[in-house]
Amino acid sequence: MAEATKLLADSSGRSAGSLLRAAKLLRAISRGGPNGASLMELVSWTDLPRPTIHRVLDLLRELGWIERDEQDGRYHLGRELFCLGLTAMLRHPVGRIAQTDVTTLVEETGQTVFVMIRTGNDALCVLREQGSIAFPSYLHEVGSRSALGIGAGSMAILAALPPAEASAVLAANRFRYRKLPAFNETGFALALREARRTGVAVQRGWFFADRTGIGAAVRDPGGYPIASVSIAALADGLTEADHDRLAAAMLRTSRAIAQKLSIHPPGLPTIA
Repeated sequence: MAEATKLLADSSGRSAGSLLRAAKLLRAISRGGPNGASLMELVSWTDLPRPTIHRVLDLLRELGWIERDEQDGRYHLGRELFCLGLTAMLRHPVGRIAQTDVTTLVEETGQTVFVMIRTGNDALCVLREQGSIAFPSYLHEVGSRSALGIGAGSMAILAALPPAEASAVLAANRFRYRKLPAFNETGFALALREARRTGVAVQRGWFFADRTGIGAAVRDPGGYPIASVSIAALADGLTEADHDRLAAAMLRTSRAIAQKLSIHPPGLPTIA
């Protein structure tokens, strides 16, 4: 633990740099969701040198913030970090407050519903409720994150941001979008513009050819997006009538959640 305290010192730029690298690795590990992340994936996702990654991972393991599976060597977020997260949830109770409306939406549509919040240039899943209509279980597990813009709920948050802020996120994330072989840059740009106009984000295979999704932002009283509610489906699983019906349901549910959050403020609209 004595060695790990180096991460917490801020007496030099070097220590501050260690904190930033630690945060970068924690976010990369969370990107792997329940499967965690391999060393090769961490190298690819963070662009940090291997010696640096090894050093910081060792310190994070000493703190109990990450764990390494001895069977496959993959890294996972640790129990100590989980305890910190539970404390943070008391300040950001979006998932808990949204639960009733999400359950109603699942029962009404049969779709799997997700609630996302923004964390920097990423979107973080804070609630997932499985519907009766089959859909891959690996998609958006609670605690998983992706680049802001990937997925209908994530895209709804991006579309609702002030234009200058959204442009900055797009510039930061564009290289991450382009790493996905199915990324359709033209289609995505048009869909983002339409989401700004209608308040509903629709993704029709812009990142994954076999998926479609519909989402709406949950806004604070000033109109700033603090979360989103969305569904995802197989590309050929929804008709145009389904899209219209689900879009209306997303808007209705997002407004109901926003009303409750205005009574029970979740804290800051973003997580640093």
